[in-house]
Amino acid sequence: LAPGGVVIAEHRRSFGLPEQAGALTCYRVLRQGDAALSFYRRAAKASGKNDSAP
Repeated sequence: LAPGGVVIAEHRRSFGLPEQAGALTCYRVLRQGDAALSFYRRAAKASGKNDSAP
């Protein structure tokens, strides 16, 4: 995943995805009807550096 990249997973609203998936962290979930979108981005490194910063 490129720096600043986002992974969006579409799933059933009733199916909860994990907060962490490897190096990815869920930062937003949108729910509408029976569907949901979970937004993931790479977790910030321990050094405090944010991968999404330019």
